[in-house]
Amino acid sequence: MLIFDVFSDTYEESDKYIDEFIEFYKQNITSVVTHNNEEICKQIELLEAKKEKIVNFLVEEKITETDFDKMYAKYESQLKELKEYSLELKTQENELERVEREAKFIKSNLQKAIKDISNNTEITPSFVNRYIKRINITPVDEHTAKLEIQLFSNSSIERSLVRIGKTSKKMIESYEKGLK
Repeated sequence: MLIFDVFSDTYEESDKYIDEFIEFYKQNITSVVTHNNEEICKQIELLEAKKEKIVNFLVEEKITETDFDKMYAKYESQLKELKEYSLELKTQENELERVEREAKFIKSNLQKAIKDISNNTEITPSFVNRYIKRINITPVDEHTAKLEIQLFSNSSIERSLVRIGKTSKKMIESYEKGLK
């Protein structure tokens, strides 16, 4: 059964790649976010200390109000940038969660598809509508056709069909009519 083979092959490959991708993504995003958050916290503490220091300098009249205003505005601007960057890092953490959910959804869909195929001996239109986004059949020569199946997980699989005579053409036409 060609479609069963396609889903089985896809599941085995994608399961491994999805797990590796998630692990790689987690390690890189987590380490970058953690490191950058630590740096941001240090920089924020330093800027807060500088602000406090220039307030004391102003009170002790060691700097003018003009200098104070310039330095205070500069530190506030830097703090604002750091806080915006911190928000971006939180967004990256949330993105990790979204990527994990999406990957688990793809794995789950492929598992369901394989289970559905194994339980049924024939591929029904409802199966095709649930799991297959698009099927392209391209004749290569008189006896060969290229079958490209795009799954709803956005992975695409290609197989070559080799049939002799009119049987393959009738099978393809029947299949195409069944999809309509």
